[in-house]
Amino acid sequence: MKLSQNRRSLKRPTVRETLKTKQVRISQLAVTFIARIKPNGRDIAIYCRLTYNSKRLQFATDLNCKRKDFDTQTLVIQGQPEQTALLITLKANALKAAAQLRTFGQPIDLELIKRLTLGDTLQKEEKPNLLMAFAMFLERSKKECKTGDIDLDTYKQHERWAKLVGEYFIERYGKNCALFDVRPSDAKDLQIALKLECNHGQNYSLKIVQFTKRILNYAVENLWIERNPFMNFRGNRKPGKIEYLTEKELDILASTNKLNPRLQRILAVFLFQSYTGLAWRDAEELTIADIGTHEETGVRFIMKERRKSGVPQIVPLIPQAEKLLASWANHPECKVKGRLLPVPPNATMNNYLKEIAAIVGINKRLTTHMARRTFITLFYERGMTLKSVSIMAGHSSAVMTERSYLGISPGKIIKEMQTVFPEMKELSQN
Repeated sequence: MKLSQNRRSLKRPTVRETLKTKQVRISQLAVTFIARIKPNGRDIAIYCRLTYNSKRLQFATDLNCKRKDFDTQTLVIQGQPEQTALLITLKANALKAAAQLRTFGQPIDLELIKRLTLGDTLQKEEKPNLLMAFAMFLERSKKECKTGDIDLDTYKQHERWAKLVGEYFIERYGKNCALFDVRPSDAKDLQIALKLECNHGQNYSLKIVQFTKRILNYAVENLWIERNPFMNFRGNRKPGKIEYLTEKELDILASTNKLNPRLQRILAVFLFQSYTGLAWRDAEELTIADIGTHEETGVRFIMKERRKSGVPQIVPLIPQAEKLLASWANHPECKVKGRLLPVPPNATMNNYLKEIAAIVGINKRLTTHMARRTFITLFYERGMTLKSVSIMAGHSSAVMTERSYLGISPGKIIKEMQTVFPEMKELSQN
């Protein structure tokens, strides 16, 4: 007989409506069978009730009989040996389930005991569904944030992406989507959905799909699935425009006197990043221990490992950067934290940089990351080799610097052309 797995909460029957068997208690688990009288007054439906530490769960067994045929002491149903055996089996299954949970060191979960009683099998470790795997991955990211392996902004980005991807899979497969329900075709379908429904570009949507691929790899590592359905997905990254400030625009920012103290503080940090190439987190963590002095030249320089990659970066301090450090040397916040700059949160800086750009008349989207691109482009155009610029930026290879950060202006090309064709220089001077 097929057993119903109805989970609806049932009202407690009255004394007249209820026949109870003797409670069986093993290790604080009580298994009670409830007989509810049907409308005709003669037949009953038998329910199983589990009670543990004041918690109660009741579910239908789908066993029916005449009221007079059910023996509450022996749990025997007269004239129905198969239903009697099934009732006794249910009781044994419930007690066995509790013993299994204790054996495997799992908490006594009445909902799980119900499923085991009705025929489910218990594994030593219940495999999570897709959304549970997302939650567990985010929990690991939170721990990585606490240990400093990733920064808070990255963790928050993971949260946003997990929510977006979760909504996609809920709509396609439901809230209880299993990990093995995910198909290889979902990788491309997810990217298309992110473009159409969220208006994300090619590169950003690709990042989110690759993030999902990482979570599925996490599931493989934990033996929840045998293979990653996204394993063959690559995607094509579209080369984006590298935005940076020209030297003239940087000078406009450095010479402006239109800003209030709050915005002036934001601008000072941005300019320091533009003169040193430090990322926001590395500028925020900069201390006097990160500053060295070259013995032969007396030039001070920054030497520290990047928080993001651990790659060392060596950055000589130009006079503009030294001036900014000196201006904040006695700032109370710097003294309390032991830092060289009063760096606000990254999101705060990016919000205020938009306001600064509007005030000074620069029609570009200023961000803390643009400062790094400005630094790389500016110093490369000044004549430094790509290798040196890459080391100052803390990149693992010059290829990364050239591909993702270096913007080449027409001026750079023209100057190189003039070295090949001197007559062009003479023509421009005339």
